Amino acid sequence: MTRRLAALALVAAWPAQAQTSPPRFEAGLQALGVLAEPDYGGAGPWLAWRPAPSLRLGLLATAGASAGSTAGRVEGTGHLLLEPGRMTGAGVYFLAGVAWRITHEDRAFLLAGIGVESAPGRRSGWVVELGVGGGWRATAGYRWRWGGRPPSR
Repeated sequence: MTRRLAALALVAAWPAQAQTSPPRFEAGLQALGVLAEPDYGGAGPWLAWRPAPSLRLGLLATAGASAGSTAGRVEGTGHLLLEPGRMTGAGVYFLAGVAWRITHEDRAFLLAGIGVESAPGRRSGWVVELGVGGGWRATAGYRWRWGGRPPSR
């Protein structure tokens, strides 16, 4: 009888816990600017996966311009989220990764920075990042999140 009551309580609590768990996947659009020699400006899609609530692995691919010609940039980053389940206000995270500048002279760079996003535990929100990586780097965009993790047992 006790096991049945415990199972019933777990099933009843499951939807509430699942709604408050951080999302697992993200997609969005971001604009990226880099102050360097030469400068770069572009925009493109953002994709990410959260293998753990506080860890996010992301990929940003942008198309834009640098030194008056067409250019691109691809970034792979890891994010350490300080408040991954936050449902109101802004959440802060640290980022590190690598970037590839795609122009007539391809180059790779290490990245480091800090980001702020609206309510990282909710289903969507804005994001702003500042840091370094081939020059002073800034991004701004909007992300959609889905696939919250089931509660651990």
